[in-house]
Amino acid sequence: MYNPSLVHNFLSRSAAIYPKKTALICGEERLTYQSLDKHSDHLAHFLITSGMKRQDRIVIFLDNSTEAVISMYGILKASCIFIILSSFLKSQKLHYILHDSGASLLITHVEKADIVKEAVNDCHVKILWIGNSDKIPNNLSSHSYQWYSLFSDLNTIYTNNFHSHERECIDIDIAALIYTSGSTGEPKGVISPHQNMISAAQSIIQYLDDLCIFYYRPHDHIPALRLEVSPSVANSRNRLSVLLESVKLQCGVPGLIEPFPLYLADRMVKHLRTAVPAIRSTTTQEMSIGWKGNYSDLFFAMHGYRTEWGK
Repeated sequence: MYNPSLVHNFLSRSAAIYPKKTALICGEERLTYQSLDKHSDHLAHFLITSGMKRQDRIVIFLDNSTEAVISMYGILKASCIFIILSSFLKSQKLHYILHDSGASLLITHVEKADIVKEAVNDCHVKILWIGNSDKIPNNLSSHSYQWYSLFSDLNTIYTNNFHSHERECIDIDIAALIYTSGSTGEPKGVISPHQNMISAAQSIIQYLDDLCIFYYRPHDHIPALRLEVSPSVANSRNRLSVLLESVKLQCGVPGLIEPFPLYLADRMVKHLRTAVPAIRSTTTQEMSIGWKGNYSDLFFAMHGYRTEWGK
């Protein structure tokens, strides 16, 4: 397995090995690994030359978009810290996070100008706007940059040789600040260094390499469910039978799932651990009553899977 020391090494390596392969699809937009790498290099160069210091906090307040992905990698390549926020955030919470994080730059879209205008009050933060410059509020234009102007000189010599000028960064440097939703109070930021994010990514890669996938239709009144299980469950007759029986029991009440079969049948299983604990508890008890085998098989199988509905 590839063992990078920095999160953005994943992108640089993929761009070198699969330059023309599609890396990102967003609506009608498509970016290859090479193009994504080049765009993020260009943004990193801009951040460095515009005065962003090492480990400066930069907030990304965008809808899901190619610009959001470019921003994340560009920030990392400049040895800064990215903070991705929900695009539905209100001005009050955005204001709090900008203050709490000590953000130096906000990357956002002009369609969010009304929210941003209220949020940046009393904040010493610069703004990189995406979209029509005519929509940038006049009182914010003096300390603003424009995304499309920035990328008008994408093919400059400096950008093409960016890696030779890239800022040094080490694996214990912070890569991201992840803020909670703040539903029970003010949002709280959690620090995530490069090494932690890489460890999580490698664990997911390892898990997906070992994943066993099959479809199972427990009842005629619901669609087939896509089950993703670990080899230890898939290769054990006892554990697999427990899993299938538990899924069948969980989806066994036609009246419950009649109104929204595709949605509820999936959610009853996929989010069983948190969304429907009562059903999970009942199913566990029901299975345990007549179970004559090893109880570890029973509980391991019921915890060791996830599912999405399949057509």
